[in-house]
Amino acid sequence: MITKYNLQDHDWFTNLYTIKEKWCTALNKDFFSAGILSSQRSESTNNAIGFKGNKSTSLTEFFHIFGATVDRWRYQEDQNEYDCGNALPKSDFPMVGMIKHAANVYTLTLFRDFEKEFKYAMGCISNVNYINGNFFGYKVQHESWPEHTAHYVAFDPTTNSIKCTCRNFEESGWLCFHAIRVLHIHSIVNIQEQYISKRWTKFAKSEVWKRMEHREDNGTEKRKITPWRYEMARNLYNLVIKCQGSDAAKKVLKEAYAHANESINKVLEKEKAAEKEAAQKAQDDVEAQQTTINIAPSTSSSSSNAPQIIVENPPLVKTKGRSKRKKGFFEIRTSATAPTEFGTFTPKEQLF
Repeated sequence: MITKYNLQDHDWFTNLYTIKEKWCTALNKDFFSAGILSSQRSESTNNAIGFKGNKSTSLTEFFHIFGATVDRWRYQEDQNEYDCGNALPKSDFPMVGMIKHAANVYTLTLFRDFEKEFKYAMGCISNVNYINGNFFGYKVQHESWPEHTAHYVAFDPTTNSIKCTCRNFEESGWLCFHAIRVLHIHSIVNIQEQYISKRWTKFAKSEVWKRMEHREDNGTEKRKITPWRYEMARNLYNLVIKCQGSDAAKKVLKEAYAHANESINKVLEKEKAAEKEAAQKAQDDVEAQQTTINIAPSTSSSSSNAPQIIVENPPLVKTKGRSKRKKGFFEIRTSATAPTEFGTFTPKEQLF
């Protein structure tokens, strides 16, 4: 068809082919879409926005509805962030192995999705399909689902790398139950680092803050978006999360904390001593200047060429609350009729 209608260099057709992943359902597993189908996007958007309006909604009402919606989003985001950082989710499974690792790493919402995949994995049947050197091929199928729903999983025990034909990880960003089943068979208790999408983790914002922190403002100064202490608190929290499963890592972290605490105390003491020395030097300079001012008049009497320093009184300042009293009628008349060298002058605008 391309040859028949001469579409090789057609701009519209070429552009349509470059975005084929967006409209061709056969390719929807080759790019990240968070597991949302094209037919669900409008439904999920309406559910997230929750906009209550119609064609008769005025501009003022629309503004108030939009402001309330944004406030609701921000409150819900703050609440979810607090819950993720200060609580662990509950599960029907014992909090050990892969479930415990997922609870420590993923957000609450993503943990529920991972828990659902884990439940499906426990009901799967897996058979070894082939073995090629270090690679194992498994055919994984849910025991209550038909034969055509089976998928094939390739696993390398040397690097713990895994790949499934359902391509759920490439599409959604978390492992499918086929891959979880194979990892469970090989007694893998932690999710590998390459299969943890940072966008779904509790410390996803740390990477965004880091990029914004290094962004330059006008090419000279760095733009400080997030307070420094918040960023450091999250970095240290991430270290604690990484070390909690290893006693050796805990020991390294404790030693590093003690060494950092000692070094920081030395730096702060040195800065405090330098500030104290600078303050003492400034005070000595002020005292020396005052001594020079006091000695200057006596030295000028003995030497006529020595410069004299004259210290004048500061100008008077009118304080607040002391406004001048307005003159009465007779005072104005008396002052207006005061004699001058040309006689008595009484303006009419001051008498009437």
